[in-house]
Amino acid sequence: GFGASAQGLFGSLSGAVVDPMGRAEPQVELTLANRQNQSKYEITSDASGRYQFVGLPSGDYTLESTLAGFMTRTDALTLSGQDARHDVALRLGEIEETILVTPSDAPAVPTDWTGARVRDKAVADPCSSRPDGGCIRPPVMIRRVLPFYPSGLAAAGIQGLVKLQGAISPDGLVTGLRVAEPAPPDLEAAALEAVNQWEYLPTHLDGVPVSVNMKVTIRFSASR
Repeated sequence: GFGASAQGLFGSLSGAVVDPMGRAEPQVELTLANRQNQSKYEITSDASGRYQFVGLPSGDYTLESTLAGFMTRTDALTLSGQDARHDVALRLGEIEETILVTPSDAPAVPTDWTGARVRDKAVADPCSSRPDGGCIRPPVMIRRVLPFYPSGLAAAGIQGLVKLQGAISPDGLVTGLRVAEPAPPDLEAAALEAVNQWEYLPTHLDGVPVSVNMKVTIRFSASR
């Protein structure tokens, strides 16, 4: 015969894309790549967050789901020439901040960056008028404290990079802040003390305040 084996069968892959609140995600870019022959299929989820790839030969695939403001999600799938279903749950992306601190910087004093004005007036939430999911209002920093470079360390030429990881809570405060990679202890302490005082108008997802992960990189440079 002509070898009508499973190799000759074509199937489909369909499912729904949702945000962390469980709401449907339209306009998500989905890319399906066949790991054997490198062929790629690209589609976008529809208004109800659904997607469907058709005419797929059996094999191993990688499904990548991308939407601005969210972490790109990659799933490994094996398709057997039949109709398969796979739902995708997206996660919020991270906030990243980078700061340079030099010995000439004044001692750490809080700066109300955008002042009480922002705190008092509600920032327009673009999500209130949208029924579908995936609407993000990013966090807005309202209080920033610069780390103080310990003068003894600066004089001794001790410098370094302090990488911090934590989260901005639904009430806009920094939580769970920790050092991601070892650095000189006094620099770690100065960085933690300052960043723990930062405040934000919180991230809103679909009109609801949510927690979002943050990374802060602080470079202490002894050269003025």
